[in-house]
Amino acid sequence: MRLSLPEGTFCVRTPLPEGLWQSLDTADLNSIHACPLGPPTQISGTGFFEYFLPLARVLGHIIDLHHLRGHPTLGQFISLDAIRRIEVMISQREQELLDLEGQTGPFCSNHATDPLFAQQPSEGSSGGVESFGSPSHAANKDPNLPLVKIYSTYLLHVFYILLRGKWDPISMMEDNDDWITSENFLICASHALSATSMVSQILSMDPEMTFMPYLFGIYLLQGSLFSFFSWIECQSLVQIDQSRKCVRLLFARMR
Repeated sequence: MRLSLPEGTFCVRTPLPEGLWQSLDTADLNSIHACPLGPPTQISGTGFFEYFLPLARVLGHIIDLHHLRGHPTLGQFISLDAIRRIEVMISQREQELLDLEGQTGPFCSNHATDPLFAQQPSEGSSGGVESFGSPSHAANKDPNLPLVKIYSTYLLHVFYILLRGKWDPISMMEDNDDWITSENFLICASHALSATSMVSQILSMDPEMTFMPYLFGIYLLQGSLFSFFSWIECQSLVQIDQSRKCVRLLFARMR
């Protein structure tokens, strides 16, 4: 008989901290408290679930908002408050990354400290990892913290592009609604340039992009579409430095 689990009949809890998960053989199972329902809302460490699930939760809100925009009846009633609320969530994740650096000592570089997020309101959390999906503790010097920061910061820039930009390349190129002159276009352009700078740092620290091997490709594509569109539309105004950033994106995508 096939097992059937209809939606709404089960709940998913927050994963255990990776350090505890890796030491279950020796841990006192009676002392483990029940995890709360739902994914975590704050970045709490450098374990994969500890930093990626809070980011994925924000992405889920962006996807829901995008689908609502396409609703034939309700799409026209979306308030700017919904967009601003998601932007606050993004800025909170950025602040949590900064707090994570502060709690892990002087080892971490400031490669992923991005001034674009500095003026946005936020709140924070804590952290520790070893590799993709490996044990995590709050250590003073975590060698993977710089990678967590630059990968996560790149994703945050992509979230801004997805939140404010278009998802369809054809619609982007045709520009029937004069979107290229809007404030949303300028916001996307700013974060697209910052995202390409983050890709350059990722390639310098992780040339093979092995830290997030199963997921990063799709986010790299999402972040690069707008950059290539901007490059095509503004070829006469593109500076050499911006051209190099586009080349870096192409190089990273080919890997």
